[in-house]
Amino acid sequence: MKLFMKVALLLVLLFGFTACNQTDENTETKSKQGAKINTASTYDQTPAKRAEKIVKKRDEVTEAVAFNTNKQMLLTFNVKQFDRFQLKRHEKEIKQQLQKEFPKKEINVTTDSKITQQIGEVKSKIKMGTMSSKKLDKEMMRLIKLMNEET
Repeated sequence: MKLFMKVALLLVLLFGFTACNQTDENTETKSKQGAKINTASTYDQTPAKRAEKIVKKRDEVTEAVAFNTNKQMLLTFNVKQFDRFQLKRHEKEIKQQLQKEFPKKEINVTTDSKITQQIGEVKSKIKMGTMSSKKLDKEMMRLIKLMNEET
């Protein structure tokens, strides 16, 4: 029985070290290949990140997602359950606060969960570098139109 336990422990350790060794080889191969170069020119998303931080500082906000173009910014946020009774007031206050912070941009604010999901998809495409400036402009206009239709 002791021999069986020793052989089993040896096999487990052997497989464990082999699995770790394979991951290290994969990361070395990836680092030799170099990073993917982003050729699509997109807008600087620093204002959107700053707007997210500003909105997340509010007590009632649980999540905020935003992206921007040169002239417009679209922000969506979620609030705590009890604060949902005053959504319009929160939207108005946040929009005024962001307009003071970003006077040169047209600010659009919503709490619609469908638009939140779509903005999240747009942000992931921006991070991956697959969204060009033209596509971003079209997506912004489509989401603003969708946001205005549902109200």
